Amino acid sequence: LSSDLSPYDALLDEYETGLRAAPLLALLRELTTQLAPLRQAIAERPPPDDSFLRRLPFDESAQWQLQLLVVRDLGFDESRGRLDRSSHPFTLACSEHDIRLTTSLSEREPLRGLYSTLHELGHGLYDQGFAPHHYHSGLAEAPSMSVHESQARLWENHVGRSRGFYARYQPVLAALFPRQLAGVTAEQLYRAACRVRPSLSRITADELTYDVHVLWRCELEAALLSGDLGVADLPAAWAEQVQRYLGLAAGEPGCLQDVHWPEGLFGFFPMYSLGNIYAAALVAAFARS
Repeated sequence: LSSDLSPYDALLDEYETGLRAAPLLALLRELTTQLAPLRQAIAERPPPDDSFLRRLPFDESAQWQLQLLVVRDLGFDESRGRLDRSSHPFTLACSEHDIRLTTSLSEREPLRGLYSTLHELGHGLYDQGFAPHHYHSGLAEAPSMSVHESQARLWENHVGRSRGFYARYQPVLAALFPRQLAGVTAEQLYRAACRVRPSLSRITADELTYDVHVLWRCELEAALLSGDLGVADLPAAWAEQVQRYLGLAAGEPGCLQDVHWPEGLFGFFPMYSLGNIYAAALVAAFARS
């Protein structure tokens, strides 16, 4: 191996062959810089009203009905997989005929479950979409984790945060949650789902601050792996990054909100932002075709 490779380079290579820390961090910083004026312009305008999402709790049993309906409606083959609940959403491809999706629900955050389901559905549809004659070969695998994440982010955001999505599902939502969504239109739901509001949670972050969450995690990972940051100093460094990038005081959820660091999955976080970029490129190509 080249002597100029870092330990972080080796971990990144596990998920995206040839990816290196220096160009990755430069890309993420440029991405967040380019998005900053749009975030500022939106911050200067009156935000859309999403108070109807917080006035009353959203029954989890009704939310569960919604999750099952959405995964079936969007093409997931339940004869070859299933949806379950977990504290942190994930997808597990046990085999081509056994794809496990999981999601998490919250009575006070009704859209959280929907978007975690759509994200994992994207993974599941990708795993179910390989040609049967390619099973048990390298052709029935994603070329990289970022490509796999592009499918999750595509379904979660380009499909799930579209006007068309809410035009289709507003009647369903209104029937499942008649008190909570009385008089709420598809356009209001769409605008609420797309509201830009910095938060401490990566999973529920809006699409203009999501990549900022990824950037500071990558910066902290690189510092940890180089020895410039000690593990005991991580909470304080996390608080500094939250203040620097979002202007928020650190709180819960904190630096262990994701399963990645407790599981030792260093180098995984940038796959989400690369997936965002690939998903946007795919949608742009679809629009031109």
